[in-house]
Amino acid sequence: MVPDERRALILRAARDLFSQRPYAEVSVAGIAQAAGVSPPLIVFHYGSKRALYLALLEAAADAIRDGLNEMPGPPSLDRLRAGVRFYACYARDHRAGF
Repeated sequence: MVPDERRALILRAARDLFSQRPYAEVSVAGIAQAAGVSPPLIVFHYGSKRALYLALLEAAADAIRDGLNEMPGPPSLDRLRAGVRFYACYARDHRAGF
């Protein structure tokens, strides 16, 4: 597996675990087990559990920002409504993280 694929695998496993349990209850060893990798590999790619968690938050913020930026048209009430709908749907689809 290439490094980008491995990082994505780790991120998915971490996202699933952090969405099910509080930050303090999630360990690097648990993430590694869920991803099928070794804990040192997570540290190699992310440096720490905190850095991995921040990468997850950054990915979520990027997804929200990208979705809002893709709204067509100039600023308007219709675009505002669409943006609020998009954000609400994102929150619904990622309920555990919210």
